[in-house]
Amino acid sequence: MSIRVVIVEDEMLLAEDIATDLHGFGYEVAGIFISGEQCLDVIHDLKPDVVVMDIRIKGSIDGIETARRINDILPTPIVYLTSNSDQATIKRLLDVFPSAFISKPYQKTDLMMAIEMAVRKGAASTETEKCLFIKASSGYRKIELAEILFLEAEGSYTRIQTTSESHLVSYNLRYFEESINSTQFRRIHRSFIVNTQHVQTASSSQVSIGDKNIPVSKTYSKEVLEWFGG
Repeated sequence: MSIRVVIVEDEMLLAEDIATDLHGFGYEVAGIFISGEQCLDVIHDLKPDVVVMDIRIKGSIDGIETARRINDILPTPIVYLTSNSDQATIKRLLDVFPSAFISKPYQKTDLMMAIEMAVRKGAASTETEKCLFIKASSGYRKIELAEILFLEAEGSYTRIQTTSESHLVSYNLRYFEESINSTQFRRIHRSFIVNTQHVQTASSSQVSIGDKNIPVSKTYSKEVLEWFGG
């Protein structure tokens, strides 16, 4: 699943340039809006992972106020795009906890870095809820926790097996054990964390998920039986 980005920018040519660059980075542009009011009407339905927000936009509210209201509806990382960097504006920006901001005219590399910063900050809170972000060949990729079957250690890497695909990522298993704050994910072996929602059979020595039999170490055998009512 690609990272979804909403653009709020009243200069349509610039907005289209941003959208083209984001597509090039592997992101999905969920919508382009010229005013805060337009964006606020649909933000809950769009559920973006990041918003690229110009500060000076059409309508009765500016980008900073729009961002504040977005986060009242749906906490979302905001990347501000601005040609106005006076002290008063910066103070207002800091009051709404920006994930990143870049100046106009922007450089593609600055945009990419700003989006990555926003995604990383968003990941810190989102991982404890319903999804996590992993580094992909271009940008980041979002994986729903419900789709994960199990995580398997491969040295200093971890293989994430979902219902439809497999990802090898450069984080160790301990990272995910500490990052995923969900009781449905349980460590059952030094090399495996399983999503208990997908476990079909369980014993003190192994659990099965689909056609995969996953070993249970002695350290976790008693807990596994307790988790599954044995």
